[in-house]
Amino acid sequence: MPRLPDRREIYLEPKIKEAIDGSARNKTVARRFGRARALLETFVRGDIIVARWPPDKDVGAMMALLCPDVKNVWEFRIGEPKPGLRIFGKFAEKDVFIGTHCYQREELPKGDQWPHEIELCRHAWDGLFTAYPPLSGNSIYDFISNARLP
Repeated sequence: MPRLPDRREIYLEPKIKEAIDGSARNKTVARRFGRARALLETFVRGDIIVARWPPDKDVGAMMALLCPDVKNVWEFRIGEPKPGLRIFGKFAEKDVFIGTHCYQREELPKGDQWPHEIELCRHAWDGLFTAYPPLSGNSIYDFISNARLP
């Protein structure tokens, strides 16, 4: 059996962390962020992560690379309760995810390539880590250990 990685790390923008920690305004939103917390905990534990790599469009993936070029914007995909939640960010290094912003799914336009969110993520990264580019790679295994494709 493959060895599980040492624990992965996630760093979240303070508003995301606050929501994950339970500051939601209503029960539906609280449930969404509760599910998000559970998904993020599976990531940190080093569990298998099903990740989508373009041009794959599998909707069952827990994570997805939105922009494979130099931007390398990823999303955590929380699908339940519907319509779900998305946490956007980039990897600082393998197994170290920086969550820059999130949206409830109904706040986003239809489709998977969201140029506005990609640009927000790039801008947030540049504001936080001016001198440090995000991790880039050629496969999900460059970003996430113990990962698999859908």
